[in-house]
Amino acid sequence: QNKIKQMQRDGRTEEAGLISKLKESEEEIRNLKFSMAAQEQKYTTEIEKIKDTAAQKSAKEITSLHEMVKKTVGKKDNVISKLTAKLQSLEERNQQMEQAL
Repeated sequence: QNKIKQMQRDGRTEEAGLISKLKESEEEIRNLKFSMAAQEQKYTTEIEKIKDTAAQKSAKEITSLHEMVKKTVGKKDNVISKLTAKLQSLEERNQQMEQAL
């Protein structure tokens, strides 16, 4: 009888120890979930920063290319204007020579 009671006490003690370990494990799981959520938020924030930086860099590159195109078009227009003026001058000179003849 005493042995049975002792075994029951030992069983309850072991059960209490297992319940305690289970609660500790549950707490660890909660802490890990919280930690993982915090890390996910950190990585999400970092990814957004990288995306923003890439977008800004792309916008700067596009602006730079646009400026280069504007300058090139401006130079082309300038050359066309000069050539047109020269052509006009040559045509006027040609007319003057024809009239002189």
